[in-house]
Formats: sequence, structure tokens, C-alpha cells
Amino acid sequence: MYSIFAHIHHGLLTLPLTPETMPLLLPGLPPLNFPDLPSFLRFPDSYPPYLAMKLSQYSNLNLADWVFNNTFEELEGKEARGVSEIWPAKLIGPMVPSAYLDERIKGDRGYGSSPWKPFSEECIEWLETKPSNSVVYVFFGSMVSLSEEQIAEFAWGLKEKNMYSLWVVRDSEQQKLPKWFLDSVQEKGKVVTWCNQLEILAHRSVGCFVTHCGWNSTIEGLSLGVLMIGVPK
Repeated sequence: MYSIFAHIHHGLLTLPLTPETMPLLLPGLPPLNFPDLPSFLRFPDSYPPYLAMKLSQYSNLNLADWVFNNTFEELEGKEARGVSEIWPAKLIGPMVPSAYLDERIKGDRGYGSSPWKPFSEECIEWLETKPSNSVVYVFFGSMVSLSEEQIAEFAWGLKEKNMYSLWVVRDSEQQKLPKWFLDSVQEKGKVVTWCNQLEILAHRSVGCFVTHCGWNSTIEGLSLGVLMIGVPK
């Protein structure tokens, strides 16, 4: 994504990208076809504020000696080298608190403030009652908004699988939950408005992470070795 944005910023690539201009060929990347691209690049009018925000991040790129990136050589070294001439990237990740990785920094357990009140203690108490690797953790990030139909499909999927599930649904999305869902899952499922994701992913009972593939979530899932099912939005 950042390679594409850097090329757009430098005038080496122009929007809109169309199926007729595919595949997209950029240094260090495999050939990208139209369905491979983020939706706000395929359809620039679909998320105008988000696209404008992303592009504005490159406004003073030429003044930077380095751009630090929350990724690492084994994951994206080839891609970083491919864009190095126009984007002075230095890979310094994964930027996951030390307590969940090498434990070299005492007390380093979080990123700082949370945009919503977490229910971490409540969630951990619930997870403690579940067997190892038995819980599906579902979270679609702080920005993604699903339709009622999409949320209903996930609700039916969790119910039909009859597996333990911990589902984070923000306050603004709660009204989209089917009324039957909370009653039907009972002890099998728990819905909260926010939680400390690192604590949840690190818990022994969590065996699967259903994620929108946001970068923080991707890095955290990889770093903690949790099986992930990607539902990109």
C-alpha cells in the first residue's frame, strides 16, 4: 500500500486505477491485478476522507532522512528495497510491546491510551474458563463499519459453528447485532465494545483471530503466533 501511495505522491502513478491498466507493476512487488488493490484505490470516491488522509501523509516526504516502518525484514524486506529510491524506509518492527515478545523492557505492556474503555478484566475472566485454543476472537478494528447484513452473516457463522467466541463490536455498531444472537450463544459467546487486543491474543484459550487485516492487528497476530482468518475491508 505504501509503495503505491509513494508512487502516487511522486507523480509516477495516477488515480483512478482501472482494470484496463492492470496488472500494476511496481519494483519489489508481484504483479497486482485490480481485485488485489485496496478498495479506496479501486474506487477513490468510496472513502474520500480516508484516501485524502493517506495521501496527505506524503506531503513532506522529500524532507525526511528516514521513514520508520512498523514491519520487519523477513516480512517485507524485498518490498522495502523496491521503493527505497523514492521512500527512505527503515524497518524497525514489529512494534509490539516488549512484554509480549522479548521482555527486555520491564513493564512495557501497552501502546498508551485507548480510544475506548476496554473490558480487559472481564474478558480475561471469561477466557480463563475456556479450554486452550478453543476461542475464536473477532475484531474488525477501530474504523471499519460493517453493514447489518455482514454482521448478521458473522453472527450466523459463529452460532452454526457452535464454538466459543469473543467478538468486539464497537458501541456505534451494537445496534446492528441481530437480537437473537446474544440469547442464542449464551455461554458459548461474549460480545464487548472494546478490549486490550494484545492481552486477548496472548491468552492460551484464543486459537483463532478473525481480522479485517489492519496493520496493527496483522503485526500483533503474526508476532504472537495466532492463526488468522483475514476478512479485508
